[in-house]
Amino acid sequence: MAKTKATLNQKLLKRLPELLQRYTEWCRPQLDKDAKKQTGTLPNLAGFCRFLGCGISEMEALQEKDPLLFDRICAALEDELINCAPSPTILHAYLKKRLGYGDEKVADKSGSDSREVKLVFEHDIAVDGV
Repeated sequence: MAKTKATLNQKLLKRLPELLQRYTEWCRPQLDKDAKKQTGTLPNLAGFCRFLGCGISEMEALQEKDPLLFDRICAALEDELINCAPSPTILHAYLKKRLGYGDEKVADKSGSDSREVKLVFEHDIAVDGV
């Protein structure tokens, strides 16, 4: 028996931008009299899938079918996530795990493709003055 990939239906695909907007508005914290009390929900891809009534595999299929739309969804969720100011630990873990940050391979430090940046100052205060 062959496995088939789950995909979002066409009707839902057309409404994704509108539904993403509704989801992110739903996640935003509500004004509360008690400033210490945090309300709202952390916007994330799994939460958006739950909001849509689909699974992560259907979103991954969208990534293959319409990479531009998937990229826009990830960008919007990333922006909302950063702006809702969760703890840095949660933010880092989510961005790395779900949105692929930190996946880029860095060449050997001895290689010319190293992403290490060197700053060299050739100004000697003792000789050149301030």
